Amino acid sequence: MIMAAGATGGGRSRPIRKRNVRKLYYRAGMVEFVDSDLTGSRFPRTLPAFDCGALISALDAQRVDRGLGWTALADELWQQSSELNAKLADHSLCPGALVRLARRRASMSCQYALIILRWLRRAPEAFLCGPVMDVGDVRLPRPGSDRRLRWNLHQVHAALDERRRERELTWSELAGELACTPNRLTNLRTARLADMGLTMRVTQWLEQPAARFVHAAQW
Repeated sequence: MIMAAGATGGGRSRPIRKRNVRKLYYRAGMVEFVDSDLTGSRFPRTLPAFDCGALISALDAQRVDRGLGWTALADELWQQSSELNAKLADHSLCPGALVRLARRRASMSCQYALIILRWLRRAPEAFLCGPVMDVGDVRLPRPGSDRRLRWNLHQVHAALDERRRERELTWSELAGELACTPNRLTNLRTARLADMGLTMRVTQWLEQPAARFVHAAQW
C-alpha cells in the first residue's frame, strides 16, 4: 500500500492500492508481459508457449519409425481406450484429421492433445518453448484401456480464480497476462474443451504441472 497525502477532507492521508500496468509483447513464440508500478519499476516476465508443431513432428517421427500409415496410427491412438470406447459406443478417430494436423501444425484441443501425448508417453511440458517453469514431476497418469486422459477444466478454473484473488487481479487483468480474452478464462468453469496453448499457459502461470489437472476419466 502507498499513502496519498491530503486525500480526505481533514488533510489526513488515506491509503490507496498500488496498481500495476501490464503491457504485452510477443517474441519468439512466447508471451511476455512487463509489470510497472507507480514508481516506474519494471518487472519483465515471460510465459512459454505450447508448440503444437513440435508435438505433431514427434507423432509423425514415431509413426514413421513404426512403419504406420495414418489410418493405422489413428486406430492405435483410439485403441488406447478400447474398453471405454466399446462402453460409450464412441466413433473412432479420423485419419484425415491427423493428416490435416500434420500439414498445418496448428493449435488443437487440450483433450485431443492428451490422446497423442499418451501414445508418445510424453509430458506436455516437453513441448513448451521459451523459459519453462520448473514445476516438479510432470509425468501424466497411465490409465488402462477402460479410461482416457482428460483435463479437468473446472479444476483449472478453480486454481486460476484462487490465484487471481490472491494477486487481487480482475479477470481482464489476468486475461492480459495470459494473452486471451476474459471470457476464455471464465468459461473454463463449465467447459470440457479448451485450446492446448491456453491451458499450458495457465499451468505455467500457476507454477503447477499439467498433470495436476489431468485425470484418468471415463468419458
